[in-house]
Amino acid sequence: MHAITTLELTREVTPESLRECSVFGALSLDAVRFLIQEGKGYRLEPNDRLFDYGDRGDSFFVVLSGAIEFYARYFDSYSYTRTACFGDEIGYVAMIALHDRSGRAIAREESLVLEISAALYSDLHDRYPFDFGVIVLNLARNMARLIRSLSEELAIQRLKR
Repeated sequence: MHAITTLELTREVTPESLRECSVFGALSLDAVRFLIQEGKGYRLEPNDRLFDYGDRGDSFFVVLSGAIEFYARYFDSYSYTRTACFGDEIGYVAMIALHDRSGRAIAREESLVLEISAALYSDLHDRYPFDFGVIVLNLARNMARLIRSLSEELAIQRLKR
């Protein structure tokens, strides 16, 4: 995984195109530009780790291209739980819950992500309060969909016993 500049990031994705993703949907163009300018972009190659179990959860990532797989840790084992693709977030729950990372995130393929720190998230609230409300709703909707999906998978696994 290596950091990329804002210029490199905007050569591959435009603020306008990012408004099509679920996390940034319905945000103003100014707010999206602010997040791109102030956030940190990273390029990952296949099998690169975005974060690992126990890392500080003081930020989250939005997948701008590619796919990031999440593996939850249970005792000393890891179990695949989901794949985050274009527009999905990964790491938001740890940031909001003030927890360290509960698993590891690994690039399935070449990927581009934008890191939004807790401080930047707070700055978004201060500078763009309406857009902050929108992104909170977008992130909450995505969490609700993930909870439902994981709940269904748990139910399926219990029925198979």
